[in-house]
Amino acid sequence: DIWRHSPLRFAGYANELGESFRPLVRPLWVYASYAVSIAYVLGDTWDKSAAAGRTATSRGVDPRPEVVATALDVVSWQMTASVLVPGFTINRVVAAARYAFNAAGRKPGLGPTLIGLGTIPLIVKPIDEATEYAFDYLLRPLLHEQKARIAGRVTSGTAPPAVTRPPVHSGGGGFGVTPSTVSRSESSR
Repeated sequence: DIWRHSPLRFAGYANELGESFRPLVRPLWVYASYAVSIAYVLGDTWDKSAAAGRTATSRGVDPRPEVVATALDVVSWQMTASVLVPGFTINRVVAAARYAFNAAGRKPGLGPTLIGLGTIPLIVKPIDEATEYAFDYLLRPLLHEQKARIAGRVTSGTAPPAVTRPPVHSGGGGFGVTPSTVSRSESSR
């Protein structure tokens, strides 16, 4: 998996680097760092969705529900755990460090940037685990129900059968998406 096991995975951290360097660079560079991270998320989403479609097709079932559910799971998870929450967190850490330097009467210099960079490895696992927990209990059960409804309509043209929520398991388990394919703390980014 090129998105997980190659240097490309570090593109997912670009926005966190951009936020760390915000005090030292023009805003355009920070925005560009977000573009890199979002491109990574979209590439990973496309790859995992295409794989889900191939798997469904090889099983002889309509791939559309699987592709849509996988795409929604991956893009939502990655945008939350890899872009939005870490970007906001590093932004606030750097802003607080700048404030603290200024309040102490010291010129911030590289201090806030170094603090931001040092924070990145500390936030990855807690953000991933919180996102995984929230998705297992909120988003994935809804995706499972919708996928079953869509599959029921596409397959038979009649009302879908009653759907029960999937068992919730710690550590992931979306639609062909496992913690090792989504979670960035396990070599994902």
